[in-house]
Amino acid sequence: MAEFETVIIGGTIIDGLRTPRFTADIGIKGGRVAYIGRLQPHEGDEVIDASGLIVAPGFVDVHTHYDGQIFWDPYCTMSGWHGITSVVVGNCGFSFAPVRPEMRDRAMLMLSRTEAIELEALQAGMPWDWVTFPEYLDSLDRQAKGVNVTSYCGVSPLMMWVMGLEAGKGRTATDDEIEQMCVLLDEALEAGACGWSAQWAGNDSGQRDYDGTSMLSDLMSVEQAHGFSEVLARRRTGLTQINGHGANRPFTETWARHEKLAEISGRPVLHNVVEFFTDQQGNAVGNYRETIEWLNACKRSSSVSTLAMVSAKSLSSGVNQSDGWLSRGGGTGTDAGSFSWTSARKALNQAARSTVCGRSSAVGVPGSL
Repeated sequence: MAEFETVIIGGTIIDGLRTPRFTADIGIKGGRVAYIGRLQPHEGDEVIDASGLIVAPGFVDVHTHYDGQIFWDPYCTMSGWHGITSVVVGNCGFSFAPVRPEMRDRAMLMLSRTEAIELEALQAGMPWDWVTFPEYLDSLDRQAKGVNVTSYCGVSPLMMWVMGLEAGKGRTATDDEIEQMCVLLDEALEAGACGWSAQWAGNDSGQRDYDGTSMLSDLMSVEQAHGFSEVLARRRTGLTQINGHGANRPFTETWARHEKLAEISGRPVLHNVVEFFTDQQGNAVGNYRETIEWLNACKRSSSVSTLAMVSAKSLSSGVNQSDGWLSRGGGTGTDAGSFSWTSARKALNQAARSTVCGRSSAVGVPGSL
């Protein structure tokens, strides 16, 4: 028997540690990288010739809505095609647990407008062999997968479970209802949820429910959010993913609310999103500089950890608007107009990075990475 299960020969390694790329061989033992250096093909039971190829750690896609798709597409297309080896679902307060059987269609409809996932596809593709959040994670474990997956516990299903849809959209939660939701969140975290998530933008949210009303989590009270943060503080694990600020709310108010969640929980808050757009001359506009300044201030604080995501959509939008470069139809192949790649790189480089914790349902498709 060879020393290594697999040797990868001659690849160009980008190790994710910000070191320059280099050419080397890799030995894998027990499913882990055991050696990086020079190896011979006979030293591995399996040999992969990576000459001319990049060998790199897999990317974690921390913001996806593959909650339903993963049940019929184990590679989470398109993410799985582009080096993504782990995905996080349950973002923006949308998740499919806990959900009572009679509310399944209504839960699926929440994603049909904002995320453009057709109800018919979800109905046909999801097994719905769960009711509670722990049962949902068990179902993910049983599912054959080409990527690893972990999940937030979304606020919307918690509100629908405890308050009901109509009450959740018509009034704030009582103290007793908040306590019940916190118990459910605690149960989800115990089972392996990586945290809790919400789209929290109020009645003027731009991302609406399928019927044009606000999402349930948009109407979450401050007391609810603080209660969920206290659960994380007590458990000393998990993180918070928050999206939305509301069209009529100052950004400074949104930042203060998110910062308070980090202060209460003692855990990272993932703020969505740092983004910028371009004007007709291709100049970067938006409040991304102010957002980054706020994030840097949080970083200097010893009491809060607030991270952020960068919107790739706004980057690609800027490119597509510039002088035909990469535009639909093939483009002109000319320079990218006056679009500021320098601004784009700075926005990407300054945005904070994040990691997730909790239970990860691992790859289970033969031949997957």
